[in-house]
Amino acid sequence: DATTRGMQVRELHRETVIAVLPPSTALARRNELSLNELADHPLIALPEGSGLRWQLDRALERAAVRARIAFEASDPDVLVALVEQGLGIGLVPESALAQSDQLVGVQVTDLPPGRLGVIWRDRPTVNPAAQAFVEHATTMSASPRTPAT
Repeated sequence: DATTRGMQVRELHRETVIAVLPPSTALARRNELSLNELADHPLIALPEGSGLRWQLDRALERAAVRARIAFEASDPDVLVALVEQGLGIGLVPESALAQSDQLVGVQVTDLPPGRLGVIWRDRPTVNPAAQAFVEHATTMSASPRTPAT
């Protein structure tokens, strides 16, 4: 999985990015939304520099949509809490909605899935601790998740 010279990448998880909003809004009754339909609303997103924000910015550019990012937070759970306070529409990984029973999620058609992975330097002799971490992270991400009891 070489990405650029001297680097290796391994994708661990892929997840749909959704719009989260209160069920009382008209958009919440839709099955899917486009970025264009969200452009007139204040958006709540991860900060610049995060992978999901980079994907959002590229998707907005491709769709020729100028959106207003009203708030940023580095934790998807905080973004969901800001939506619960009525501050805008959140754009988060689908799993972030699990912490709220007050909001609904709607798929955003022109947003690619979010991806989580590890990137490391590819050297002839990889640090044994780094290699063990990559192997552990890969094994853990491939294991079926069971809820804690």
